[in-house]
Amino acid sequence: MFHLINRIKSMQSLKIVSMAVALFFATTAQLNSQCKSYIKRNCVPKLAPYAHSGQLNKTILFPGDKAEIMLTFYSGMDYRIVVCSEVILGKVTYKVMDMDRNLIFDSAKNKDKTSFDFKVASTQQLMVEINVPQPAVEPEILPQGCVAVVVGYKD
Repeated sequence: MFHLINRIKSMQSLKIVSMAVALFFATTAQLNSQCKSYIKRNCVPKLAPYAHSGQLNKTILFPGDKAEIMLTFYSGMDYRIVVCSEVILGKVTYKVMDMDRNLIFDSAKNKDKTSFDFKVASTQQLMVEINVPQPAVEPEILPQGCVAVVVGYKD
């Protein structure tokens, strides 16, 4: 009898964990879907007159978060990097660095520009480091928001 009761409790715990995991993935899928539509409406248009590369580099971040993404750029092309984020996150800043972490561009030192235009002499990988500021006053519930890095190019 004791084994039967433990087995039933174990099955109930498994059901609760399964439901929590399913809810987590459903919520994550919904947030990613909302983020994707946010990017298409608010970020991609900022690439003009550059052509969108087709890649959507996006994530959901919280205040105080930092994220890095490596991107490949090909020689002889002009590029525009646009970093955009939802207003709820505050003034998100970013840096563009080479693979040795040498600074190429810092949005905080350039009037918080949301885009960076440049030409690549030789094919190379660059790193974009995104920084979400901490709020001045810690809220009870931390907001989360979509942050995207989109790339446009010209021949």
